[in-house]
Amino acid sequence: MWAEVKVARNETDESYAFHVEELRPVQLARFDFDAYCAGRQAFSRNEWLDVLMRTIGLNPDKFSFRLKLHYLTRLIGFVESNYNFIELGPRGTGKSFAFSEFSPYGTLISGGQASTATLFYNLSRRTVGLVGYWDIIGFDEVGGIRIKDQNTIQIMKDYMANGRFSRGAEVIADASFAFVGNIDHSIEQLVSSPVHTLFLTLPDNFDLAVQDRFHYFLPGWEMPKNSSSYLTGQYGLITDYLAEALHYLKKKVNKYPALNSRISLGKAVEGRDEQAIKKTVAGLLKLLHPPTSPPTRSSMNT
Repeated sequence: MWAEVKVARNETDESYAFHVEELRPVQLARFDFDAYCAGRQAFSRNEWLDVLMRTIGLNPDKFSFRLKLHYLTRLIGFVESNYNFIELGPRGTGKSFAFSEFSPYGTLISGGQASTATLFYNLSRRTVGLVGYWDIIGFDEVGGIRIKDQNTIQIMKDYMANGRFSRGAEVIADASFAFVGNIDHSIEQLVSSPVHTLFLTLPDNFDLAVQDRFHYFLPGWEMPKNSSSYLTGQYGLITDYLAEALHYLKKKVNKYPALNSRISLGKAVEGRDEQAIKKTVAGLLKLLHPPTSPPTRSSMNT
């Protein structure tokens, strides 16, 4: 367990030269969700959004409200089960940071091949893959992913659609997927192209059926390039503390049923599009408006 330790010279006892004067744990041995929710109530919505931005390490004064929400959507997969996120844009905008460094409950697959055994289920060992162990799985440089086994893509489609798949056994998991990659082409040309789309950089295996299962496409070309001028010098939450809060929200809080009964999108939006909008809003509500009291059994995920 990591901690901040203050070591002092011992001036009174000759048996040892130094002693630990102060020890402050950084990683949490116990997380109090009630205290987290009570602390949230001391802030307005916009103030809390700025706290989250500073926790990420960024100065909220440098960004518009729209950009702040863009950064926040990178965290939805940490609080919402089976959330499929994709961000494509220029290089150097910090696309993979949230999935590689922000939380111990997320992992990032960098390049290489994504196999059925690694991701979903190993038949020879009869063990569940990464989807059974992480809150969110990030795929870096998604355009370079090579999937030789077409069964992997079919299982991925099933899992992205309903959080379950069958491969010798019926497996249910709640890990979210996040796909990040680069677009080296002109966005204006892609938008105007009669042939190409904004998914141009995805591997050929990621057909329309996969693309239709994404819940959110973050327009990465709107994100600014990484710069030290955007970093904050003010206080935010310790990231391990926020990571525990997000993990709790994912496992214990479900805002989707209440949201589903209050929102109407009209006849033009239905099916997967409707689900994508509602899951995105539910995730943002968890991040910005955690419950003010402990969740009851009826509000917990089943």
